Amino acid sequence: MKKLLKIALLAAALAALLAVSALADTPAPTITTNTDTNKTYTVSIKGLTEAKQYLLLVMKTAIPVTSAQPAAPTGTFSLNAADIMYINQDAGATDGTISFSSFLPMSSAFWNAAYLAGGDLTVPKFLGYLGYTSAQDVPANVTVTYNNVLKTTALNVKVTVKSSGTEIKTATATTADGKLNENVPQGDYDLVITADGYLTHIVHVTVGTDAIVEDYTAYAGDTDNSGAINATDLGNLLADFGKTTKSTFSDLDNSGAINATDLGYLLGNFGKVSDK
Repeated sequence: MKKLLKIALLAAALAALLAVSALADTPAPTITTNTDTNKTYTVSIKGLTEAKQYLLLVMKTAIPVTSAQPAAPTGTFSLNAADIMYINQDAGATDGTISFSSFLPMSSAFWNAAYLAGGDLTVPKFLGYLGYTSAQDVPANVTVTYNNVLKTTALNVKVTVKSSGTEIKTATATTADGKLNENVPQGDYDLVITADGYLTHIVHVTVGTDAIVEDYTAYAGDTDNSGAINATDLGNLLADFGKTTKSTFSDLDNSGAINATDLGYLLGNFGKVSDK
């Protein structure tokens, strides 16, 4: 039976094995994305030694899954415990094969590199990359609640999903209440929520196996996107007062007219600042 190792126990037992300067040659592995609900992986390798223990390491890279699959790594292999997305060990079978079946790495918005170590390998062997498919994505549902604005009109609400500062996905609300349903791989994210004429809102979320529902109040009046509702915004709105156009951020309720209603929204939020 496979035994899942504790990351905390790796340093002493594997230091000599993994601190190497080259990659070994073994037969090409078979990497399968399974058809189960979670879209798990199975990695099978041939040409190994019977009864010897082998270790499968899945390591996070710095390449987002939104980018093309990177080239195989070269040079010195280094082990950083924070980058370990999955680890397991098993013994080679009598026919020289080993299979790590139906596993799902920890969440990562980046390409994961799989390595084989141990047994009669003198250095870790790069097996290939594991990248998330759309079927593996977990929905991150973001519900926007507008402050003092009629929900009968849809504003240009945009949600940018970032992981470690890297933009993963951007979506724009198409419904009047600003509800968005976006799929992202499991992991930690910053949701940057913006809307024309509104203060920017940033919230940190962790997406796991359950959906994320984030409700926030969008404060109207930031006509110049400065991050503060102040005298400058008041001047901009007064300069636009009476216009019948949606081409300006002063039309806070997206009604097509800049009037006393928009002025009331701005004054009600005067002095508020963004958390960006």
